[in-house]
Amino acid sequence: ESVELQVNTAVEETKEHLIAEFEDERSRHQKLLLDYTRLEQRFDNLKEDMQAMENSPTAHMNGGMVPRHVRADSSEGAESGYGTLATTTTEDAENVEVEIEEQGEENASMDISVFIKLQQRCRDLEKEKSKLEVQLEKREVDGRNRTNNIEHELDHLHLLNKDLNEENNRVKKDMDNLRRTLEGDEEENNPVKILNSQVDVLNLENEKHRQEIVKLKTDLVNRRRQWALQEGDSVETGTNTEQHMLVSDEDLDNLQLDSSLISDYKSVKTTNQILEKEIQALRMNYDYEKTDLKEQIGKLQQDNERQQSIIGENLKLTPAARVSQAIQFELSRLTNENINLMEEKEYLEKFVKKLKKQLKAAHKRMQSTSSADLGGVATVNNIPDVHLSGVPSEFSDAPESSQANVRVKEREEMMGMLEYKAEDEPKLLKMVIIDFIPEAAEGHLPGLPAYIIFMCIRHADFVNDDRKVKALLTGVINGIKKTVKKHFEDFEYVSFWLTNATRLLHNLKQYSGEESFSSKNTERQNEHCLRNFDLSEYRHVMNDLGIHIYQMLIRIIENSVQPMIVT
Repeated sequence: ESVELQVNTAVEETKEHLIAEFEDERSRHQKLLLDYTRLEQRFDNLKEDMQAMENSPTAHMNGGMVPRHVRADSSEGAESGYGTLATTTTEDAENVEVEIEEQGEENASMDISVFIKLQQRCRDLEKEKSKLEVQLEKREVDGRNRTNNIEHELDHLHLLNKDLNEENNRVKKDMDNLRRTLEGDEEENNPVKILNSQVDVLNLENEKHRQEIVKLKTDLVNRRRQWALQEGDSVETGTNTEQHMLVSDEDLDNLQLDSSLISDYKSVKTTNQILEKEIQALRMNYDYEKTDLKEQIGKLQQDNERQQSIIGENLKLTPAARVSQAIQFELSRLTNENINLMEEKEYLEKFVKKLKKQLKAAHKRMQSTSSADLGGVATVNNIPDVHLSGVPSEFSDAPESSQANVRVKEREEMMGMLEYKAEDEPKLLKMVIIDFIPEAAEGHLPGLPAYIIFMCIRHADFVNDDRKVKALLTGVINGIKKTVKKHFEDFEYVSFWLTNATRLLHNLKQYSGEESFSSKNTERQNEHCLRNFDLSEYRHVMNDLGIHIYQMLIRIIENSVQPMIVT
């Protein structure tokens, strides 16, 4: 019964509060309607005054029409309760009257601007009235929604209370039946007392739990009502209200409620949190749209005011002044267009110069490439053994005429690259890595395969073919791994490929173009650096491969030296 009384009092208070709000909104609406009718009447009076002034230029000298409107406006403002607005409009009318009296008959045509200002003022008031009406309708809808929600919650609480009362009565009946049954049994007198005491304890606990449930529900209803009243606050306030409304999990554990009630409350709590997040998202979206619409309305109002001012100025101008203003506007527009065209022309000229420079550089590069290819062919034809045993002895015995085709300058112009086709890549890797025998490198450079591979990498970088570079480096790493794995017990193979892997790694570092590796290079060596690709990741892989081969070499040495050690 106490719960029902509390719920009924809460409902009555909420209804009274909502009725008071509704009456307040209704009175405001009536005041707005009175204000609107007053403004309409004043607008009609002003139109009649303007028509009278247009029909008879000397009518404004009588001074009887405008004071009549001023008195009417002041009386209407006193009745409606909006004295500030009435005073403002009355002052506007008095200003119009004074302006008309000062200007006289010669400046009567200038009153059109005053009329335009009055029209603009009326439009603003109409807009404000429409906004207030929209706000009033929105508040009425919100009030109805809140009332409906509270009524639904009250109905739900009534049903819940009814169910709990029925269950409580049923439990009491069961307890009474059990007590009668136990008291009727005379042989078990002591257990009856024990059971009676236990039943009393259970009744006390049940009553305590029921009071806690009632208190919890009352707090929940009050906090929901507070949240509904604070619904128009900011998002942060809504979040704090939700945190105060909800009971923490520790409090639920301390209450020692039934598990079903706790699970129901937690589900309701989760649902409320989800709904609160959705409301926050909708509110943020609404605020964003509201600000956007306000900005658009402000821009439109500024544009409207600008156009109104232009129209007012044009009405004041003479035909000759209008023509001169139009000419000035056209001249300014053409000047802006000419400036834009000149800027675009300068940009295009710079772009053409840049393209010409790129074309010249590409032409020079093509010429140097073609000359280097011709020089390389001549060197190979005339010096067949230079890559094996250095400079042959025929150079000292050859006549001067035969030395004209073999010049040191041609050797300096060689770019140090090796061109190959993509389909020949497996053959190249097989010949240089897989099938290469260390004995075949006797008398040549120790890192001959590494130099050949690096020359191929340089050519792929020169033509800017990333697919070739990736495929070649991947094939080289896999080929070295395969060869070393195949001959993992052969000292010559492992040491040979350790040398070549290290040499290739050093070449990739030296000709990478990074300052830390190319600081001691000559100018010619810096010209041969890689141009288009950064192979730092492949250098890390080559470094790991070199460490792996070095460990294999150490293992081979240990296995060969171990039997020689005397213990």
